[in-house]
Amino acid sequence: MTDIKTRLYDMRVLSCIVCIAMILLLSGVTAASSIATVHGVAYEWSTFEPLDNAIIEVNSTPSQSMVAKYGVYSFELPNGSYHITASYYEDDQLTYSAEDTIVVSDEGSYVLDLLLLPSYSSTGEETVSSAETTLRNNSILIGAIFVVVILMFILVVQIKRKPQKSLPSKKVKIEEFLHVSPVLIETATDKSVEEEQEVVPEEDTSTTASETIDEVVNIPLAESKKEPFPIHSDEPVPADLQEILDILKSQGGRMTQKDMRKRLKYSEGKVSLMLLDLEKRGKIQKFKKGRGNVLFLVESEE
Repeated sequence: MTDIKTRLYDMRVLSCIVCIAMILLLSGVTAASSIATVHGVAYEWSTFEPLDNAIIEVNSTPSQSMVAKYGVYSFELPNGSYHITASYYEDDQLTYSAEDTIVVSDEGSYVLDLLLLPSYSSTGEETVSSAETTLRNNSILIGAIFVVVILMFILVVQIKRKPQKSLPSKKVKIEEFLHVSPVLIETATDKSVEEEQEVVPEEDTSTTASETIDEVVNIPLAESKKEPFPIHSDEPVPADLQEILDILKSQGGRMTQKDMRKRLKYSEGKVSLMLLDLEKRGKIQKFKKGRGNVLFLVESEE
């Protein structure tokens, strides 16, 4: 019984081995029957002439490569998808290159021609990158210069506008200092300019101030070209204007404007404004005589 069991076991083992061998044999025959041939020619892109000694590679298992004599290559490949690359070197530098994909689905012959295009070296890429960097830096510099020019232009415009803005403040100060209206200031300014233009060195004449005043008194009022100012006798007279009235009273109610300036401590411009203010108030009258003016005190009507 033991011998029979041993023989049966050996027969089972032997049958298993035979089955495995037959399976491997059949799979090898099937694989051999599905191998296909992939071949073609590597051409130069501009002349379409075969590139002699081009290197052709395929990513099979294991990977295969060959030097294509006269540009012709051929590979035996089983079913599958493959990536084929071609390279051509001159003086140890890559000159042309190409790549393509092919799918082998059945046995037979597959033709795949490759057209190799120029391959740019890393030096060329670095040159292009350097040129782009230089151009970018120049653009930034030009933009910065443009901004600086605009800021300088705005600054110059602001500087030119400053003197014009300071004029109104000066006018306000004059009004506050003299306590008179803006209309009065403008009229007085015009008259003071005329008087300054009329100022000349003192003439050596034999006539006295009193004689000049007497001549002015004899001038008819109708001959005067000046229009009478409105009288505002009810308004209070400031202290500086009252000082002028007191001087006129002490001189008999008449004197030249030149003598009045000598008796006052104020500037010539302010004296002109003060006299104009009194003339507006109806307190004095001023008549033109030669190159100067004669002042008369107006008697108030009671």
